[in-house]
Amino acid sequence: MQVLSGITKSKFFVSSCQLHEIGDNLFKKYRELGKIPETDKEILILSSFLKSHKTHGAILLLCEKGYGEDSIILCRSILEIYIQMKYILTDTSDERITRYVDYDWVLRKNLFENLKERKELSDIPEERIIEINEKAKNFLVKYNRGNPKFNPRTWSDKNNREMAQEIHEIGLYQFYSSMCTFSHSTSRSLNEFNTNYTKQDNHELISEKYINLALCFAIDCHKKTCLEFNKMFFGGFEDQLSSIEPEIPVIINDSKSTD
Repeated sequence: MQVLSGITKSKFFVSSCQLHEIGDNLFKKYRELGKIPETDKEILILSSFLKSHKTHGAILLLCEKGYGEDSIILCRSILEIYIQMKYILTDTSDERITRYVDYDWVLRKNLFENLKERKELSDIPEERIIEINEKAKNFLVKYNRGNPKFNPRTWSDKNNREMAQEIHEIGLYQFYSSMCTFSHSTSRSLNEFNTNYTKQDNHELISEKYINLALCFAIDCHKKTCLEFNKMFFGGFEDQLSSIEPEIPVIINDSKSTD
């Protein structure tokens, strides 16, 4: 696949690479210090940082090759990582993190139920499945009791929008909502290919369109996750991180609705 030189020389791509290098250095220092997460919140931050960092790298790869729409789909992922992590961390108790972790039993139960007719895809012992089903049942009973907002399809009583509001990131969520268009095969997401690309060669599907949008959004989300990781485990990278495109959050938040 070709690399678009115009993209790799752009301001936001260069800044994105700088952010990614800082993320590399964050994890390098973490390993050099021999850090081991001791609490569920520390495990959450470490896991969230690593997943966000890997996805941020994938966004860079897609952007440099002109896959703007596809990189935006991944931007949704790193936003969800940040929103849910930050929402959990704002709880000074362990109630949210406990519920988040325990919901994994429900996710496992659903996974194995979907695979039960495909034995070749799962070699989980029957006694393990019984244990998972029992713990999933306990979760559902515990959090459903007297709770009108309970939704078994998610770990929290709040959706991503409500979480974003609580952590004062509704501006980010507004962008997230718009990005859903690229993730789903609706007429809106397919329309551009029909109107602009029908008579073009395949290689012309690659362009610089949407690249800056994806890069800006990814910088804002991943930088905030890096800051939380830095804050939890050692500190010292605040100035480096804050210097990366500091105006981006202002641009995003200025676009938010007045709700």
